Amino acid sequence: MATIINDHCHDITRVIEVFENERYQLSAMDWSSQGLLPTDRKAISTRDGRAGWVTFDQAGEALISRGWSWAENTWTIDCHFPGSDSDGWSYASNFGSIDQNGTAIKGMSHFVRRRRRTRKQIFVANNEVSGTCDHCDSMHVDLLSDKLLEALTQTSLHEYPGESPPAPATNRLKDLLMETLGLASISERFDMKHVHHVLDKFLTLVLNKKSAWSKAASIFGGEYSPEQLPQRAKELDRDAFTSEERREIAKLLIRKYDTDNEYHCEESRCGSSCVFAPYYCNNDGCTAVFSMKWRDQHDGICPFKVVDCTRECGERVARRDMNRHLEESCNKRPAHCPFSSLGCSAAEMTHRDLPEHLEEATQGHLLLVTRRMTEQQQVIVKMHKKINELESRASEHAGSITTLQAGAAAVMASLRTLERSEGERESSVKSLESMERKLDKELANMKNTVKTLERDVDRQTARIGSVETSLTGLQSCMQGQKNGDPVRRQSSTT
Repeated sequence: MATIINDHCHDITRVIEVFENERYQLSAMDWSSQGLLPTDRKAISTRDGRAGWVTFDQAGEALISRGWSWAENTWTIDCHFPGSDSDGWSYASNFGSIDQNGTAIKGMSHFVRRRRRTRKQIFVANNEVSGTCDHCDSMHVDLLSDKLLEALTQTSLHEYPGESPPAPATNRLKDLLMETLGLASISERFDMKHVHHVLDKFLTLVLNKKSAWSKAASIFGGEYSPEQLPQRAKELDRDAFTSEERREIAKLLIRKYDTDNEYHCEESRCGSSCVFAPYYCNNDGCTAVFSMKWRDQHDGICPFKVVDCTRECGERVARRDMNRHLEESCNKRPAHCPFSSLGCSAAEMTHRDLPEHLEEATQGHLLLVTRRMTEQQQVIVKMHKKINELESRASEHAGSITTLQAGAAAVMASLRTLERSEGERESSVKSLESMERKLDKELANMKNTVKTLERDVDRQTARIGSVETSLTGLQSCMQGQKNGDPVRRQSSTT
C-alpha cells in the first residue's frame, strides 16, 4: 500500500555567509577596512579568509552558482554570532586567531575585528523548463543525483587535492558542470544518453576544455588518492552541493532531455494519475519514497510488508522477520521426537504434529524408557562389581604402599646421615687444607730465614778471611822484626 505525495517544484533556499573585516588605524583612531594590511584578509571574505573581495557586490557575484538566484537584495548583519557585540563585531589581535579567540569586548591588544553577514539564495533552475510532466522517475533522479556528486567530487579533488576548495572555486566547478550539461542555454538539446556520458566523463571533458577556460580557472593537474573521494564527497554533500539541490538538477535534466518520455510522461501537469507520481510506502516502519511506476516492485521487496508465512503455517509476519519466524516460532518448522535417541523410529515431523505424536506413542515411548532403564540397571550392577574389585585391589596394595613408604623413609634417613658425614668430611678436608696452607707459609718463611742466615754466614766468612789475611801479614811483619828485617835493610841499601 502506498500514498501519493506532491512533487511540484518547490523552493530550495540556502543561507550564504560572508565576513566584513576591519583593522584599527592609529592615525585615524578608528576602525576601517582601508587600514587592512597587504597580508590581511580582504574587506569581505569567507569564514576562513581563503577567498575575499573588496565590495559586497563582488562577493555576491562570486558566491552565486548557476541555477540559483538571490532571494534578498542586501547582506544582513548577524548580531547573534557567538563572541560578537551588539553590532555583530568580534575582536582579536589578528585574523589568524579570531576564529578561536574572537571576543565581544575590545581589549588593548585587539587590532582587528570582523562581523558576519548573511544573504538567502533560492534555487530557480527548474523555472527554465515549463510545459512538462510534474513528476520524474524517483529511481533515475537518485541515480543522476549520485552521478552529479561523483562528477563534481572527482573534478574538485583533481584541482584541489589537498584541503577542500573555497566556496567561489566550488561554484565555478558547479557552473562548469551545468554548462557542460547544456543547462546554460534553454535551447540546448541533448538526450539522456549524452547526459550520462557527460556525467561519467566530466573530468576528462574538463581537462579537454582547459585551454578554453584556463584563464578563469585554477591550474589543473593535481594528484589525489582514490581514498580521498568519500571524504570530499561528504564535504560537498554537506556544504556546497546538497542532495536537495542535486535532485532538483536531476529533475531539470529529465524534463529537458528525456524526449522519449522514459523517465517522465509527455502530459503537462498530469497530476496524481501520472505513473511517475511519487508515493511513500504505508507499511509500518518503511520510509521509502518511489514513483508509482515502481509500486509493485517495491511491494515485492519491502522488508516491512506483512506477508504470509512461506511454510503456510497460518501466521503473518513482516518480511524482514520471516527468517527468525521460520527458525523460532513457525509451527511447521522441522521437529524430531524427543525419544528418538531411545529408539523412536517416527519419521521427521513438524512442531505442529509433535504433540499428537507424543500422545499417540505414549505406550511405545514408555516401553523404550523401561528398556533403557533396564539396560542402565545392568550397567549399574556391572559398575558396582567393578568398583568392589577395585576396592579389594586397593586394600591389597595398601600394605605394599605402607612397606614402600617405610623403606623410603629409611632411605631418606640414610641419605640424611650420608649428607651429614659428607658435610663433616668436607669440613675436615677444609681444615686440613687450611693447615697445609699455614705449613706452606711457615716453610716459606723458614726458607727465607735460612737464605738470610746463609748470606750472613757468607759475609762473616768473608770477614774472617780478611781478618786471617791481616793476621798473617801481621805475623810476617812481627817475624821480620825479630830477624832484623834484612829484607828492608837490603832494600834501603839498594
